[in-house]
Amino acid sequence: MPDEPTALLDTVAQLTPAYVTEVFNAEVPDHPDVPCFSWAGMAGPGTDVPITPCIAPLARYIYRHEGLNDGYVSVRSARWGRFLGTLRVDHLRQVGVRIGPGALR
Repeated sequence: MPDEPTALLDTVAQLTPAYVTEVFNAEVPDHPDVPCFSWAGMAGPGTDVPITPCIAPLARYIYRHEGLNDGYVSVRSARWGRFLGTLRVDHLRQVGVRIGPGALR
């Protein structure tokens, strides 16, 4: 929506655990006929998996408060529906974002 002003603070607030558990989950309940599956990622602190440097500070913060994580989401928070397992990769690599030398091709 290029004509709409960016609501950065509102957007960031929607990424918090409190928003997801108290607002989003209440407004968007699971439908009994739709199966839910989830994967989690883990990298950085507590693992031997390298993490993209720009998300390392956030990964350390999440690790102190929630344990293993992918740099954005803790393994504990990623579990939803039928949990299929943990991938040994950080969040940016999971979604195909490459940062650093050779990232732009």
